Amino acid sequence: MASFVHSTVIPVLGDRDGHGDGTMQHESASTLVICIAWACAAWCSFILLVQLIGFTQLYRRYSTIPIPAASLQLPEDEIPHVTILRPVKGLEPQLYECLAATFKQTYPQNKLTIYLCVASRSDPAYATLQRLIADFPGFDAKVFVEEDDPNLSGVGGQETNLGPNPKIRNMSRGYREAKGDIIWVIDCNVWVGKGVTGRMVDKLCGFAPGGRRLAPYKLVHQLPLVVDSVGASKGEEARGLLTDETNEDGPEIPPIRNAHGGLFSWGGGRLEEIF
Repeated sequence: MASFVHSTVIPVLGDRDGHGDGTMQHESASTLVICIAWACAAWCSFILLVQLIGFTQLYRRYSTIPIPAASLQLPEDEIPHVTILRPVKGLEPQLYECLAATFKQTYPQNKLTIYLCVASRSDPAYATLQRLIADFPGFDAKVFVEEDDPNLSGVGGQETNLGPNPKIRNMSRGYREAKGDIIWVIDCNVWVGKGVTGRMVDKLCGFAPGGRRLAPYKLVHQLPLVVDSVGASKGEEARGLLTDETNEDGPEIPPIRNAHGGLFSWGGGRLEEIF
């Protein structure tokens, strides 16, 4: 005799509802991730577009050698005098090369006055400034020390009137004693090409090729191209600046290394340049 087993399947509503809630949460999370991904993609596309525009403009404007400044073709007595102020504080990387670029301009030497400004003789960069004056003896160049400035000595002076910025303070005397109508302030860690002074004067005075005159500019600002310096360290700079006043037989100065070296430091520098 055959026997039959009857079974009834009863759905568990709780399991079905739980499964449905999990699916909805998963779909919501997926939607959020997709939105974040699209936002990141849009931001990256914007950054790439800005970089592409920048690279294109750099190639268009600076892929060829600039023409010589029109001001250099003028009679010598008509060439404007330029005073260059270079405030210095501490040993920057390639400090000597950056400051020496000021003395290597194609602008007439007798039309340049160069003031190297430092806070005190105990500043590590003071030996570099002395070396520059010795290496370029034919220039109208001086080293101004802030602590020797009678207007900032604190005795009847204006010691608190210039604010806390040390470079503003130490170049104030150079500004007061500037020669001519054109004053060019360049930070100590900026290197400039040989023809920059002449082209700047062209903009400020309206000089153009062929003797033409254009509308003069009131202010000229050179936007620096920032690079991640991987050359001589501060220690190497110091070793190369031994003078007669220093002890050449003294202990070797160890190079200063970045405590956050490696890929993080390299990537951080590059990201800073991008933005």
